[in-house]
Amino acid sequence: IPCGREYDKVWLVNLIQSHCGVSFSPVDFHYINSRAFFFVQDASVASKIKDVRNQIYDERRHRIAIFVQPSIVPYSVQNKFTPEQMEHLKANMCKRYDVSQQALNLQQLRYDPGMADPQ
Repeated sequence: IPCGREYDKVWLVNLIQSHCGVSFSPVDFHYINSRAFFFVQDASVASKIKDVRNQIYDERRHRIAIFVQPSIVPYSVQNKFTPEQMEHLKANMCKRYDVSQQALNLQQLRYDPGMADPQ
């Protein structure tokens, strides 16, 4: 969204959602210079946003341009742990923590049998 930095994130996302008629959670919303960027994980949502891109105006009646294009999955979403995987990881880290030294032993972590994917 060119000039997207001018707008509050919540206000902007709510405005887009109200026009496209679908609820979505913007992924990795961020600004680069004056532009705002975010990702949606559903192609049908992206299509709905694209359909209303020329119909959205700010409070001063200035058109808000929205450009939609395919992209790879953002880094912030790649390899995200499920709650079960996080619990498994925490349990295994507890086994490696030495309370007396207040230290976490990460030596040979990748070969630890407890670190295999839970089934």
